[in-house]
Amino acid sequence: MKNEFFFKSRSIPIEARSSRNSTACYEKHTHEEFSLGIIETGQAEFFLAGKIMRITPGSVVVINPDMVHSCNPVAASWSYKMLYICPKWLRSVLKEGGQVDLDAFYSVNIAHSKAVSAYQGFQELFSENVEGNNDVKIIKQLIINIVDELMSCTKTADKYEGCKPAKDELLLARDYIIEHCAEPLSIAGISELVGLSQYHLIRSFRQRFGLTPHAFQLAQRVCRGRKMLADGMGISAVAINTGFSDQSHFHRNFKKMVAVTPKRYKNDTQY
Repeated sequence: MKNEFFFKSRSIPIEARSSRNSTACYEKHTHEEFSLGIIETGQAEFFLAGKIMRITPGSVVVINPDMVHSCNPVAASWSYKMLYICPKWLRSVLKEGGQVDLDAFYSVNIAHSKAVSAYQGFQELFSENVEGNNDVKIIKQLIINIVDELMSCTKTADKYEGCKPAKDELLLARDYIIEHCAEPLSIAGISELVGLSQYHLIRSFRQRFGLTPHAFQLAQRVCRGRKMLADGMGISAVAINTGFSDQSHFHRNFKKMVAVTPKRYKNDTQY
């Protein structure tokens, strides 16, 4: 297997990434998907909801949709695996299993856990099913099992306070940026929309979400561009459709947040 592996399922809305002996670093970014990952070797500094945590082999990380985060190796290289899962599909899977609702899972605010059974379940899900036969029924059951194991080990999990309700104005600003990220947006326009001064909006937005409104918009553009590339759209078309000034501007920001170039991501994604 290559040191960098990408997979996108044609039958279910999940995407996978495996990195071995990586020294690549990520700037703070977001995913519209629900993200689960494991650390196999090395150590990493994990930023989530304004909190910095040290994660080590055997850890299972949990990142809710649109949460600003970053995860970078400490001192040497590291190896990890990630799954990006459509939240709507995950909600239906968990309800189908009758064990836990996605809202209840979010409210736990798990950042990462050393639950051995969840780690082993993730490895089985990834290695034998995502990369192998892609059996939907088995994948659904394994995901239900992993979430159930994480929920049962919350006392030993590293949690955060990131799910506290934000002010309505900040939620409105965030959701507006997500919806209109490909369009030219100004702080003045967003400030007028939500009824906050420009200074207060920038300061409060960064405190709550970890990025300024402009940086959050760039992260959302890259997030949308990653999905377009995986769906087969050409790089230049993606750059245009995500609002970047040109392909090189898209390239620079994509590499900062995904740790590979758009071309490599597009060419290396398997189905």
